[in-house]
Amino acid sequence: MCFLRPVPLRAPSRLRLGAFIAASVWAAASAAQSPAAATSPGSEVVYRREVFRYPRSGRPDPFRSLLGGVETGVRAENLLLRGIVYSPDPGASFAVVTEAGSNRAMRLRVGERLGNVQVVAIHPRRVDMVIRDLGGARRESLVLRKAGQKGTP
Repeated sequence: MCFLRPVPLRAPSRLRLGAFIAASVWAAASAAQSPAAATSPGSEVVYRREVFRYPRSGRPDPFRSLLGGVETGVRAENLLLRGIVYSPDPGASFAVVTEAGSNRAMRLRVGERLGNVQVVAIHPRRVDMVIRDLGGARRESLVLRKAGQKGTP
């Protein structure tokens, strides 16, 4: 078995400390003289900026988003809970959801993700999910409503 023991740090010697102070004073003095030399009547300060141009040649610009500003994926606010098949075994339960304005049904089980939504639990009348947006996460529930019932429960 090999044990590493800590090595004690030595205090800086007076010679090193003196050299450090001398170098600091010399650097400060030379920096103080530089602006005066740069602003003398015969000198001119020129700033050059690198400009990057991308030759398209039929290729897409790599600095532009491929999405084109269009919102993609399923948003949690647009999900509607249509039905639940519940079992005491969490792996056997699933929820049927649709996106508002669409008739396409999606079946979700515990642990599955849909867009920025992840299902964390399925209960007999509700589905708990975690929504990840903008680096944060929040927990929300979709509640199964009775036929013809509208609004919050």
